[in-house]
Amino acid sequence: MEEFVSHFAEVADPRARNARHDFPEVIFVAVTAVPCGAEDCTDMALFARSKLDLLRQVVKLEHGPPRHDTFSRVFRPIAPEPFEAAFAGEAKGVVAIDGKALRGACERGRKATPLHLVNVRAAEAKLVIGQRLAPGRNEAPGARQAPALLGLEGCIVAADALHCRPTRPRPSSTPEPTTPWRRRPTNPACWPRPRRRSGRPIRMIGPSTAPPSPMIASKAVSPR
Repeated sequence: MEEFVSHFAEVADPRARNARHDFPEVIFVAVTAVPCGAEDCTDMALFARSKLDLLRQVVKLEHGPPRHDTFSRVFRPIAPEPFEAAFAGEAKGVVAIDGKALRGACERGRKATPLHLVNVRAAEAKLVIGQRLAPGRNEAPGARQAPALLGLEGCIVAADALHCRPTRPRPSSTPEPTTPWRRRPTNPACWPRPRRRSGRPIRMIGPSTAPPSPMIASKAVSPR
């Protein structure tokens, strides 16, 4: 529990000083309820009541299980940036960035432009540690913001082929980034040129510079 509290030390309690339930305990119950299928504050309160004996093996919960309005008073005014950064401490190894459009999340008469989010998922922890809005359904700005805001030091960030461009800048909040940005070789401009054993590069013949076949050349010069 001490390690869990250390992750959320930068998250401020938005409630009043006379709040009964301990703030880290409420966060712990909510975080454990979501993987069990909780989708809102009512589900979190139901999980806390049904698993009270099991939860008290880790946290005290002196005032009983938190109610749904307790979870609501915690998560409605909470700052999202430090809350997401707390989950970034679980990010190790490979972190995948991918954008998805939310089904049905669109204004009336604008079904072609739904809400588009860029998700940041820790592969080893199997946990989504952050989300960013893709303005105009463009994933590039959200993908550049995510590693800088979450502080993914020491992680390998994997992204879609959309970001495999030679002109794409490295996403970082410092002049010398510590987070490696690995590009997959899906764009031919990013591929290394093949070389012979002697070290000289092999001449690449494209469609425009390829010599014509002998049959086509003979037909072109043969007199009628």
